[in-house]
Amino acid sequence: MLVRIIGAVLLTLGLTLGSLVVMTWGFRWRASHRAVAQRSTLTIPEADAALWAPLPVAMILGGLGGPPTLYAPLSGRPCAIWEITVYQWNRVENRYDARPVWSRHEIGALEVPFTRTRHLRISQHQRTIHSTSESGIFRPTGAIALQTGFIFAHRSQLAPMTTSYLTRLQGAGIPQQLADTIAAERGVYGVKESYLAPGDRIWGEQMAEKFLLGPVAEESGCQLTALLAGSILAALIGYQLLL
Repeated sequence: MLVRIIGAVLLTLGLTLGSLVVMTWGFRWRASHRAVAQRSTLTIPEADAALWAPLPVAMILGGLGGPPTLYAPLSGRPCAIWEITVYQWNRVENRYDARPVWSRHEIGALEVPFTRTRHLRISQHQRTIHSTSESGIFRPTGAIALQTGFIFAHRSQLAPMTTSYLTRLQGAGIPQQLADTIAAERGVYGVKESYLAPGDRIWGEQMAEKFLLGPVAEESGCQLTALLAGSILAALIGYQLLL
């Protein structure tokens, strides 16, 4: 009897906590997207001639807009940028090597709506900022490069290679020689997919001939993830005790 009471309590607690975590995630997602829309900003820096260091033509912070122009190779998700990385299992150290054996990314058309414009004036002794309500859509020009430290908003777990994944990697441009090597010993390879989709927050610098896509601070969801895992575990234990 006591066991069944404990099981019922754990099951109820797990389901309740799980529901609260999911609701919290939903509220945070909506709040973050509203915040991105409110602070989508185009910054135009200007400097005195005495400052010889090259400045960006413009800097943009905001959420990706427009329709997706690409599809992530493994998941098929619509996106604006995707990256595929293949790793090899290290039998000696019993883990995947940190250095990938192959990686490729593709960048489609990018556009970032902005709701305000800041004019940043830099001199040797001070800097001033003048903000206006000028809005529009920013579209990068020139080659687009990912800066060191750039983090994709959507990242899959490193997954063991499968025949289906290998077929999709061949469609994504993996060299045939490497594909043959992987096919011969598929169990020692893993693959990971990352992508950016419309609505994801980005930051970048438009230089004279290229656009540098930089890292954006992410909101930590580790605590919510841990709570959700705990709630699922509690619910499962409670269910087993009720059987």
